[in-house]
Amino acid sequence: ASTLVEVDPLPGVARLYNGIGGNTVAFRDIFGDHNIKVADPANPFVAQVIATASFNGHRISVSPDGNVVVWDQADPLDPQHRCGTNCVVMKAVRAGGVWGSPQVVAGPPGLAVWPDTDGTHIVWTQQQVPGGDEWAIHFQNVAGGPVTQLNISGLNDSPRIHQGVIAFRNFEVGTHVSEILVYVIASN
Repeated sequence: ASTLVEVDPLPGVARLYNGIGGNTVAFRDIFGDHNIKVADPANPFVAQVIATASFNGHRISVSPDGNVVVWDQADPLDPQHRCGTNCVVMKAVRAGGVWGSPQVVAGPPGLAVWPDTDGTHIVWTQQQVPGGDEWAIHFQNVAGGPVTQLNISGLNDSPRIHQGVIAFRNFEVGTHVSEILVYVIASN
């Protein structure tokens, strides 16, 4: 028989977006504190806050080993908490069983959204010019260092990464034609 178990059960909460990898379930509380929380599926009744006041994001992703969580959110310096104009990509890394403080990976100016991680790299979509139609795929090592931008014309979004291979959607603005492209980090 299957069993459903609520993660971090609290009265009157609303949860949105989630990711899972290894022994980590990550999710966002959307009412009240707007925190990013993590829980171990083996003990889902207790969640740990890894980021506070994380407003208006779209995606949470967890590395396959469960030690890296990435998400997008409104720029913390934007007093109106709008992810529609200034959105940043954030990360938290667990080392030695302890979650580190959240860090900004990308943005602003403009929008940096739809992050994903394979535990080695973080990938995201970033608007090239605030308010513009050109969006590019960017990636960076989880430990930091230079950011690489894939220079492909059009709107590039919805990146996913697995073992150093990035897959994403590309389409030319003003058309309904789109394609899925793959980029292998080690080959470039």
